[in-house]
Order: sequence, then structure tokens, then C-alpha cells
Amino acid sequence: MKSFWPWQPILLATVFIFGIIIGGTLDIYNPQTADASDKSKKGWTRSKSDHYKLVEALRFIDAQYISDVNSDELMDIALRAVFDSLDPHSFYISQGEFQDVNERTRGDFEGIGVEYVRIEDTVVVVRVIDEGPAKEAGIRSGDKILRANGISLSNIESTDSIKKLIKGPAGSEVALQVLHPTGPDPNVYQVKRNKIPYHSVDFSGKIDSNIGYIKLSHFNGNAYQEFMEALESLSSDYKIDKLIIDVRDNPGGYLSEVVKILSQLFIDGGRLLVSTENGEGLQKEFKSTGKNFYTVEHIAVLVNSNSASASEILAGALQDWERGIVFGQRTYGKGLVQEQFGLTDGSAIRLTTAKYLTPSGRMIQRPYKQTDYSNSNAKRLKSGEFFSADSIKHLDSTSFKTQYGSPLVSGEGIIPDEFISLDSFIFSDCYFWSSSFYQKFIYEYIYRRGEIKSDLHIPKMMSEWTLFLKDQKEYSEYCDDITLHLDHYEKYLTYYFYLFNNDVQSAYFANITRDQSINYIINFWEQNLK
Repeated sequence: MKSFWPWQPILLATVFIFGIIIGGTLDIYNPQTADASDKSKKGWTRSKSDHYKLVEALRFIDAQYISDVNSDELMDIALRAVFDSLDPHSFYISQGEFQDVNERTRGDFEGIGVEYVRIEDTVVVVRVIDEGPAKEAGIRSGDKILRANGISLSNIESTDSIKKLIKGPAGSEVALQVLHPTGPDPNVYQVKRNKIPYHSVDFSGKIDSNIGYIKLSHFNGNAYQEFMEALESLSSDYKIDKLIIDVRDNPGGYLSEVVKILSQLFIDGGRLLVSTENGEGLQKEFKSTGKNFYTVEHIAVLVNSNSASASEILAGALQDWERGIVFGQRTYGKGLVQEQFGLTDGSAIRLTTAKYLTPSGRMIQRPYKQTDYSNSNAKRLKSGEFFSADSIKHLDSTSFKTQYGSPLVSGEGIIPDEFISLDSFIFSDCYFWSSSFYQKFIYEYIYRRGEIKSDLHIPKMMSEWTLFLKDQKEYSEYCDDITLHLDHYEKYLTYYFYLFNNDVQSAYFANITRDQSINYIINFWEQNLK
């Protein structure tokens, strides 16, 4: 049986490497909302030891080196080398990267508003964002984008190159040749790019009459506003008394946003939510305001190994105050705070300026002077931590207690109150191989006969999925009997079925109702809240 193992650490690390280290969704002080009287910020003064060696050396290279060089590229390389010697969350942002990195924390991006995948050599639209110009132009889920400004996309292998052709600054236009799967001929759409919201709340809804659910994917600049809008919607018809806040795979965001969200979850004012401590030992405390608009009695926070920074601040504060119960697996372990500083040429740096502490004083940052820092999921998998709470590495917890005196288990990251074991099948060679066919299968399943299948018949779909996989020539190399694991496949196939049918709400609802971790929380409440 062929093994996918060499790729598993990469696949496991994809979400948090991009989101935490590169994507810019970190615990960032927002300079616009920072307290101007904050005395904890160290001033920057030039000393006599500033000899500008780097600039001086680059000038000699530019003037004297035997071959022509690009000074700007050399400077970028040099700056990246400097930041490589610091912590993994401090980094340099070149002028060309600046917009993409900032979009992830700002809360909007510029483009046409579609999510797409490559199915064989064709770009296929999976989702059209409601507020985007693509939807206004008439582009729908399932459409094939054949050309952009006359350039064929099927001949382009690089996803970055395709992105550059489709995406662009607000106000600019792109001509897209699009073929709808039920249409005979392609049409050309002239789409004017615009600013599109990059939502922090992916989905919110009621699981039943008194259980609300909010999926927070980031803590961007719009996180608090969207969280409050979701909470208002959940409370509009009938007051909920239980709330699941899902921050799995959430890499973090603005410190100010998570503090405002936390403040809404406490009735009393003056409760310490989180504190930061800079290199000189000066602390700044963030406390609840006592001005909350909605009251929810029971709160569950759902985390996993990719929940980082602001997600851990949320979980840690609720855990320390015994305000909510943390479910899932041990979190990522990022307890550092970054600030962004702009440079004169339009580039920037994000620099770790402080660490944060939970209300009980816990510092949850993992050691980062290790070669496997960005690949910790592979280490956790090997140790069995995803499957057994006994495999989680505990640190000394004798000095940490909740605000009401209960002992706290301390570790690298937030250790959940209720551990939820993962199924080992999702880490298997078979699952990694077979899950790569989700979109291709659903696309063919829906559009095979030239008409949209809007009525979902799950047993028939799962039967065809089984036959589809067994028809692949690599099946026997990776899988034995997939019929033992159809519940895992049903969750994602149902999600993509609704997504390709332009029904985003049903797609997310189908996902959460089949989610084993969410069902674990509901069962926990049923058994313990009598």
C-alpha cells in the first residue's frame, strides 16, 4: 500500500503555517485603537552604535560587485535573514506582499468575489460571495472560468498566476470567459473589481431552539461587529441559553477585537480578561466593561491544534473565570503580541513587542527555538495526542488556579477541560488520497446529465461516491474498505453538494449537524445540565 506519509506534515501544517506565520492574522495591536497614553511602549532612539552596516555593505555591492545585482531584492533577502533570527511570529513584509498580508487582518479584500478550485485543468467556481461584483455580473457556483482578459487559464499551472489574472485592485476590470455547465456556449462577463468583506464570522445559526452556534474563522478588524450581529440574530426570536463558539483553525487577529468580544460574555465590569507584558516587564491589563447586550448562561469554546493567539486568549479567559467550558484538543500555543510598523518604501515589519498572560497568569507560548516549531501537528500525531488526553504534555500546574480557586492544568497552549478524541482515519493515507476527489466528484454528480441536482438523496450519493473511488486505479494502493468510514465522507460531500448549488447556509448547516465534536458538546450538556 502506497504511503502519503511524506506529505502529511505539510498537509497538517497548511492552515496554521499560512495563517499564523505568513498570513498576518496574528495578535496585532491596532495602532488606530491603541491607547495613546500607553507608557509600556519603548521609545526608539538612535544610538552611536548605529553604523548602518547593512546599507553600507549593500552600497558597496551595488557599486563594486562584478555583476549587476538588484539592490531591492538583496535588501529584502537581508531583512528576512534578520527576522529569521528572531521569533517565528516576527517577520518582514515586502512592498509587493503588503496588500495581501494586510487584507487578512483588515477585514476586506479587493477582487471579484469568488472562491474557485482547479478540477483537472479547469478553474471551477465553488462559491460566489454575496457582496461581490461576480455575483452581480451573473457568475454562479459551478461555472467554469476559461479565460481572463483573453488568456486561457487551462494552460497555467501556477495558482498564483491564475490569482493575479483574476484578482486586482478595486475599480479595475477583467473580462472573464465563463461556461455554465448547463449552457451550450461560453459567455464573456466584464467584471469590475471592488472591495469585498473578508468575514470573521463564517456562519452562525441555531442548532435547536436554545443552542446557538458561531463559527469565528479569524479575529479581523470586523470580528466584534460580526460577532454581535450574529448574537443579535440568534437572540431575535427566542433567547438562547447555550452558545458554541467554534474557533477551530482560527489563527488569531486583533487583540482589541477579542477583548471586545470577551467583554460581551461577562456581566460584571472590571474582570481581567488578558494582560500583556513587554520586554521591560511593564504590564497592560484589559478588563471587561460590564456593558454587555446579551446574556448567555452556558458557553462552550471549541478548539483544536490550529487555534492560536486571539483564539487562545478567548479560551483562556473563559476557562480561567470558569465562564465557559473549553472542548477539543490542545491549542497551538502562541502567546506573543505583534505590532506592525510601516517602512518608508511601502514595506513593513511585524515585530513581537509583548507576551500575553491569561487572567490566572498563564503564559501559553510554546518554545520556538526548535526545528519542528511550525510542524508540531506531526509531532502530536506521532505521540498520540490527537487520540488520548493522557498523551498531552502537561507543565507544572501547582501555581495556577481559576479565579474561583479550582486547579488549572497548564501546558504549551490551552489544554481543554473536555478532551475530544479525533478519529485516526482522518490521518490515514486513504483519507488524504480520497478527500482530494471531493470537488471533482460532486461537480460531476450534480452536472453529469446537464441539469442541476437540487434535491439531495444521500444514500444514492454515497453509493455513487463508493463506486467512484473504487474505479480509481490508485484505490487499492491507498484504501481497503471505505464503507467503514462513510460518515466522514458524508459530511464534506453534503457540504460541497449544497455549495455547488449556491446554497451556502445549507452547506454550513449540513456540516455542523454532522460534526462529531459539536454533537459531543450537545450530548455533554444534555447529560450534565439537568
